[in-house]
Amino acid sequence: MMKHRYAFTLIELLVVIAIIAVLAGLLIPTVGMVKQMMSNIKCGNQLQQIGAAIEVYKSENNDVLPSHLIGGAGTTTQSTNDLVHSGGPLAGLAKIFVCPRDSQFGKDPSMGRKAFGTGLNYMYDSGPVAGVTVGSSYLFEANGYPLDRKQYTWFYTYDDIKEFTEPPTWAAAKYNQMMKGNSDERTHTVYSGRFPPALFPIIRCFWHHQWTSANLKTTKKVKNVSWELNVFDSIPYWEHDVNPEIDIP
Repeated sequence: MMKHRYAFTLIELLVVIAIIAVLAGLLIPTVGMVKQMMSNIKCGNQLQQIGAAIEVYKSENNDVLPSHLIGGAGTTTQSTNDLVHSGGPLAGLAKIFVCPRDSQFGKDPSMGRKAFGTGLNYMYDSGPVAGVTVGSSYLFEANGYPLDRKQYTWFYTYDDIKEFTEPPTWAAAKYNQMMKGNSDERTHTVYSGRFPPALFPIIRCFWHHQWTSANLKTTKKVKNVSWELNVFDSIPYWEHDVNPEIDIP
C-alpha cells in the first residue's frame, strides 16, 4: 500500500510567508530602537570617560580645566592643555570624542542649531592626532578661547563688563554663569541666580535629537557633562530645564 506524501499547499505557504513578514515588520523597529538605545548608552559612557580624564587633568594642573579637549581648532601641533596630547589622560583615544549617533564623525557641528551653526564651530575641538586631523561631536563650553565683545552680555552684566581689562575665556564666563546665573536679557543689570554645579553643562552632545524650535523646552535628548563631571540628559535650552523661570529668548 502506497503512503501518501503531504506537502504545503500554495495558500498555506502564502500564510507562512505573511506571518514571517508580519514578525519581521515587528522586529525591525525593535532592533532599531535597541541599536539607538545602545548608542545612547555608549555616548554616555564616553562622556563619563572624558569627565574622568578631565578630573585627572585637573589634579595634575592645579585644578584648572583643560583649554581644549583635542586641541585648538586649526592647530598644526598638539597642545599640552588638552586631553589627547602625548602623555595626556586620553592619549591615543581620539575616537572617544565621536558620538555613535554622529554620522558625520565630528565633521559637522551644526545639528540644526541656529545660534551655533557657524559662529561657534571652534568650540567643537579639532586638531591633528598622530598626524591625522580628527573632529569631535562634543561642544566644549568650558574652553580656553576668549569671548568676543558681542558675547560678553551672554554671561555678564554691564557693571561687570566695565571691569574687564582683557577678554574673559569661555571657561571663566561659564564659571561666572554657574555662580551668578544668566545676565538679564533686556537690561543686563542683574543675574538670574546660580545654577547647581551637578546640572551645569560644560560638555554637550546634540546628536541624540535635532535642535529645533519645537523641542527646545520638551525633548531631553542632549547629553551633558556637568561642572562636577556628572553625566545627565537635558533639553537643548538647559537653563530653562534647570530653572523654568528662565524663558527661551
